[in-house]
Amino acid sequence: MLFASLATFASLSLLSKGYWNTFRPELKIVDLAIDGERNNPMGELNILHLTDIHIENLSVSSDKVKKMIKDETFDLIALTGDYVDRLSSIHSFLDFLKGIMEIPTRFGVYAVWGNHDWLLKKDGLNILKEKMEALGVVVLENEAKTIFKDNTPIHLIGIDDHYSGHGDVHRAFRHVPGDGLRLILTHDPLVVN
Repeated sequence: MLFASLATFASLSLLSKGYWNTFRPELKIVDLAIDGERNNPMGELNILHLTDIHIENLSVSSDKVKKMIKDETFDLIALTGDYVDRLSSIHSFLDFLKGIMEIPTRFGVYAVWGNHDWLLKKDGLNILKEKMEALGVVVLENEAKTIFKDNTPIHLIGIDDHYSGHGDVHRAFRHVPGDGLRLILTHDPLVVN
């Protein structure tokens, strides 16, 4: 009886913490060293990374995100999945995304799918992809796109969600040359272990 009560309390505590965390987004600034950094003509790469939006439970507006980052201009915005769980939420997510698209970037917004997005099935994802691309988002589905910053190639490699069985590392890297910086966008980092 006591074990069941403790397990119930622990579950309720985790759910409560998860709910309250939707009101308190975290802004973390991470500096990563790049191999050969001393010879890097590109300089700094400034990326805004948004993940696990879960629009059905989101308590943070795009206006709050913009307020947190102030007047920052980013090289790019990376969206790494878990946007929606159901078709009926696509409109709400797109409203949120329209606000995010107002954040200034040099090279745009890039996205990959998370495991929750796959709950929409392929037809639903095609609808979501079409609407995201209409807003200017580049959706990478096991594929890569190259951008150039100060003549340095940056290969944005989008690997689909590994957990749900849709990641294909070989396909994503298929046309990526050996030179330049490789930046992997994926919802589940275990795919590149």
